[in-house]
Amino acid sequence: MRIVLFASGSPASLIAWEKLSSAAEVVAVVVPRKRRGQFRGTRILRFAPSPSFTERLARLRPDLICVATFPAVLRPEVIGTALHGAINVHPSLLPRHRGPDPIFWTYFHDDAETGVTVHRIDDGVDAGPILMQRSLPLPRLMRGLDLYRQLAAAGAELLVEAVRRIAADPTAGVPQNETAATIEPRPLPGRWSIDYDRWPAERLAHFLAGVEHRPRFTLPDRDGRRHLVGPGTGWREQRHTFPPGTIRGRTLFARDGVVHLGRPRFRDRLAHLLAGR
Repeated sequence: MRIVLFASGSPASLIAWEKLSSAAEVVAVVVPRKRRGQFRGTRILRFAPSPSFTERLARLRPDLICVATFPAVLRPEVIGTALHGAINVHPSLLPRHRGPDPIFWTYFHDDAETGVTVHRIDDGVDAGPILMQRSLPLPRLMRGLDLYRQLAAAGAELLVEAVRRIAADPTAGVPQNETAATIEPRPLPGRWSIDYDRWPAERLAHFLAGVEHRPRFTLPDRDGRRHLVGPGTGWREQRHTFPPGTIRGRTLFARDGVVHLGRPRFRDRLAHLLAGR
């Protein structure tokens, strides 16, 4: 199989490239124009939504396009350059958590398990037929970066299995259950909020452990003021007199106890200070 990989240069995309290169012929890696990837020994194409880019891609005669953490939606004419279309590796158990940042929403919605899916790309958002899927437990207080690494490794393995499956059966794939589908946006400030009157301390600590790796992450308190906080390191059930959602130093007060917060990273504190917040 002649593969063209669309990749961002993220750790997950590098793992996918390494796995694919050992199992198939990766004829090129397409990267965003403003990013650099460390795909040594492989032809690099800079992505551009233009006819000339599509023509260059078609001249490579790919059998399949594989996508791993690429930050742009592929147009039908791009997908059509490959004999068997395009597939994508997505870090959730589709059809749950379609959209650009499923790991955030996995923690936000307090999922007990998560996973990774390889699916065909169609004209929907992460909605194409499923080729491979693997579930993983999500322990309490598991750091988000650790989960990312696990999902990246599992996704790369499934991507190789999906390529082999398509080589054996070009029509392979099972339609997704649309009645179970959820889709969420990029979690920018103002697009999500915490119901402090309902979330217990354990859930708050787990969520904050999941988002700790995000640069300059700020947590809104019950009044909407945003605080630069470190990861959730633990929780304790206890009585107190503070309204749920109150933040004092490195303590977050919940309805049934307190959440212990780690210290924010120095670079985040510096950026926060320079921004005048």
